[in-house]
Amino acid sequence: MRIGYLAQIALLDESRTVRAEAETALEMLLDAEAELRETETALAENPEDEDALDAYAAARDRWDFAGGDRARDNLHAALVAMGFDGDDQNKSVAVLSGGENTPGDGETAGFLPRCAAAG
Repeated sequence: MRIGYLAQIALLDESRTVRAEAETALEMLLDAEAELRETETALAENPEDEDALDAYAAARDRWDFAGGDRARDNLHAALVAMGFDGDDQNKSVAVLSGGENTPGDGETAGFLPRCAAAG
């Protein structure tokens, strides 16, 4: 039997916006995209390069696994679902309530802007 633990306290970089902090989840996707561009360049110069073909295939697998074309849209949809519409995504994470200032009337707790949470 394996038991796992996932800490429920997020360590956020308060110098970032909500969107920029959320986009850190796309790091694997961005790394794979960079490798795809590099291997595309290598393959343009030498289409028969087996190592470049293998590297491209591996990078494409990682990119697909990370969400591929849908990753950014999915991230945006997740932010909207958490209550971060439009300009709220451009706010600093430093203004988030983290749940400590959320109302007790059954509203969704969590990463709500302080102005919404204090409402």
